[in-house]
Amino acid sequence: MADLKTRIDRLNTAFTDGSLNIDEFKELKNPLVPKKVEIEGKLVALEKAKADRLEPLRNWINEANSLERAVVSG
Repeated sequence: MADLKTRIDRLNTAFTDGSLNIDEFKELKNPLVPKKVEIEGKLVALEKAKADRLEPLRNWINEANSLERAVVSG
């Protein structure tokens, strides 16, 4: 992801400096943008899967804590 961002930043800089014309800029940048979006989507999916994986443990801890309070107060 970092490499892709660096490449896009370099293209943007080259275009703004006038080193690339609009057609060259589009030709070089257009293939990179879908790759960036794909990687970002995969990162979001991994973060969500990580949270989903821990949910049963979180529920078990909450249930154990509530049962402990019930035993202590009862």
